[in-house]
Amino acid sequence: MRFSYDILRVYDGGNLTEPLLVELSGTIETLTEIQSTGNELYLRFESDPSHNAPGFQIEFEEGV
Repeated sequence: MRFSYDILRVYDGGNLTEPLLVELSGTIETLTEIQSTGNELYLRFESDPSHNAPGFQIEFEEGV
């Protein structure tokens, strides 16, 4: 996958040694639902300093 500038990686657990669930970059046209197998997700955001643009938005909903 070719990434454009910034990358958000989401891991299934409390740190980056846990399984990678998804890598997101660029404009996401449709809602991306991500579910953990437990009660933690680890998000790692990496930014490319060569390009500045508006940030991103995350919505969180706790499952029951």
